[in-house]
Amino acid sequence: MLTADYLIANYDRHYNNFGAIRNADTLEWMLIKEFSWLNLADLSGIDEEVSEILIKAHHIDEKRRDAICFGLCLRAERLTVLTTEREKTS
Repeated sequence: MLTADYLIANYDRHYNNFGAIRNADTLEWMLIKEFSWLNLADLSGIDEEVSEILIKAHHIDEKRRDAICFGLCLRAERLTVLTTEREKTS
């Protein structure tokens, strides 16, 4: 969920709107230590897919749509770099 929040630039995550991983038996909070479960290659072309969806939203003009798609690509690239660097140090 936090990865998706980052990709879509959701900055509205708070305690009444938050999910975390917790061991149901021990109630211990668990941190994400590796990202092997996340296939970032699946994000290839996500900007085009989002653009096609946003074209149908008549209240979003082309300039705003392009900015949203650019930001999404930028965050996906940053996430790729972050996870790649993290894998190298583990």
